[in-house]
Amino acid sequence: MAPKFYQDEDGWRHPISQRPVSPKELMKLILRPADGLNLAFANPSELHHQLCQTARLSPNEATTFTVRVDPSKNLAFLNCRDKPTADKIGSISSISTNSATGRVSIYISAAHDTCKGVVHTTNRERTQITS
Repeated sequence: MAPKFYQDEDGWRHPISQRPVSPKELMKLILRPADGLNLAFANPSELHHQLCQTARLSPNEATTFTVRVDPSKNLAFLNCRDKPTADKIGSISSISTNSATGRVSIYISAAHDTCKGVVHTTNRERTQITS
């Protein structure tokens, strides 16, 4: 979970805007570990801090996303408010958690109003493309 205060360059702590965000405004990123990295024991706030350091986010950018870990699926879900921050986080290729370092892949999940899954029955005939 993102901190409720951030420390500016001048050393002062400033409160974070607590404006509620609608779910449609959030970009949902999925962090999938590789190399046997286990997120089951990862603390979400430590993972948030590690992602901020690795992506070199400013204190203001760090407040625009939250982290939720699903230990049963060994995934972390990131809800991000703005695209530039999501792009910086998406460029991360490895992280360290609980003294273990491993590769990760971070990608944007499909929107809720889209179809997800595999189509098993398709017609393999070629059709003429019309423009």
